[in-house]
Parts: sequence; C-alpha cells; structure tokens
Amino acid sequence: MKRSRKELTGMIMIAIALIIAGVSYLMLPDVMIVQIGLDGKGSNTLPKLPGLLIPLAISTVSSIQYMKSKTSEGVKNLMFAVLGLGIGVFAFVINFGR
Repeated sequence: MKRSRKELTGMIMIAIALIIAGVSYLMLPDVMIVQIGLDGKGSNTLPKLPGLLIPLAISTVSSIQYMKSKTSEGVKNLMFAVLGLGIGVFAFVINFGR
C-alpha cells in the first residue's frame, strides 16, 4: 500500500523522536536540567523519564494530528512536532557530559 507524503513525514518525525528519546535515555544522567537561569546554570531539574517523555509526547501527538488532518491546518501540528524534536535535542545537548 502506497503511503501519502503526509503519512511518511509524520512517521519519520515519530521515528526521529523515538531515536532521540532512546539515545538520551541511555546516555543522560538520572536527573536532567530542564531550565537554565540567567546566570547560565541549571535552575530546574526533572527525573530522566519525565524529562524525556515530554518532548517525545509533543512530537508524537503532533505528528499523529498532522497525519490525520484533512486541511492545511495540519502544518501547525507539523511545526509543533518539529518543536518537540528541538526540545529533545536541546535537552540532550544541555545534559550530555554533565
């Protein structure tokens, strides 16, 4: 069965989000920095699992909504999925090697 471009894009976004979450789970410390203060130091932390599930959920839910949308409104959902990926990458970069 041939998939539409919209479905392929959504599935790729979900796959990337899962890869980022999986690699982050294996490589990051048990407590993650989720907010950075004006002084450049971590000001708020979360345990690893909730800290990784938030960007994963944003990307997954937004990608599914994008795939199911019938109008051009789906582009907003795609942008939220990209935002979730960005949050996941940001969390990885900030917490890696800490």
